Amino acid sequence: MSNETKTGNGNGSVDVHRQALVKDLKGAVSDAHQLIQAVADASADEYGAAAQAVQNKLDEARTRLSGARTAISEKSQAAAKATQAYVTHNPWTAIGIAAGVGVIAGFFIGRR
Repeated sequence: MSNETKTGNGNGSVDVHRQALVKDLKGAVSDAHQLIQAVADASADEYGAAAQAVQNKLDEARTRLSGARTAISEKSQAAAKATQAYVTHNPWTAIGIAAGVGVIAGFFIGRR
């Protein structure tokens, strides 16, 4: 188990991927806006260049999204393994926590 999993500070790579994805998507939107304006008064060559620029930005965004998806998947798998290990080593504590959550949930549901 890595130190990131133990301390809970492993969100850095997810944040980096998310920020890069947002930047790429903003770039794609900007390029699409430029493409729309270019279509109004552009030649076929200019349209083709603008369309290619938009396609490139979308491809970059897809790549970033794939990286973010992979990072999130790895983080969730690590969290699931850590939870499994905790429950395996501390079954009565886990049962107590689950019972407490159930009592609290029952209390709030009963108040309706």
